[in-house]
Amino acid sequence: GDYEIVRRLRVGGMATLYLARLHGAAGFSRLAAIKVIHPHLVEQPQFVEMFVDEARISSYLSHPNIVHVEEFGERDGSYYLVMEYIDGCSATDLLNAARETGGLDPKTAAHVVMYTARGLHAAHEAHGPDGAPLDLIHRDISPSNILISIAGNVKLIDFGIAKARNRVSETESGFAMKGKYRYVAPEQAKRTDLDRRSDIFSLGVVFWELLTG
Repeated sequence: GDYEIVRRLRVGGMATLYLARLHGAAGFSRLAAIKVIHPHLVEQPQFVEMFVDEARISSYLSHPNIVHVEEFGERDGSYYLVMEYIDGCSATDLLNAARETGGLDPKTAAHVVMYTARGLHAAHEAHGPDGAPLDLIHRDISPSNILISIAGNVKLIDFGIAKARNRVSETESGFAMKGKYRYVAPEQAKRTDLDRRSDIFSLGVVFWELLTG
């Protein structure tokens, strides 16, 4: 459409993330991040439902510390999600760079976690279009899903496996554990009932890792 693909940013299990440029009238141009579901998954309804769910959930979230979703669409059989582009790095990148220079400054670690917590709290408190709570749990709080811009702004990303009320694809999850083993809460690893405290546990693990390296 109106987006020009600039380069590939990263590849995940379900989709590829691209840096793109939006072209508009009178020379208007700006950067965006576009998440595109892998072509071989388009024929599998459960993956398309997960992608649509991510777009729907993200559209309900509006907070300075959550990456803003701008558009969701389909073109020539390819599903895509357009998000604001954060010029910076992930907390994983920050941590890896800090390890080479003696570790991350504790004030920087606290800054990253404090603003991530603000975005996470907004997600936990979010309501759907009907006014009812979404009962949202991110389930994948980890350094790779926390972005820090060059200006120092912190953004929480990737609600692809979030648990939420009325999620279409939730019935397809079966007994598979959602999340990364290094960061999940015990109840999440055991696949028992979860609430927002599981995310807070995971953020605590991230904070520990940022502080200790």
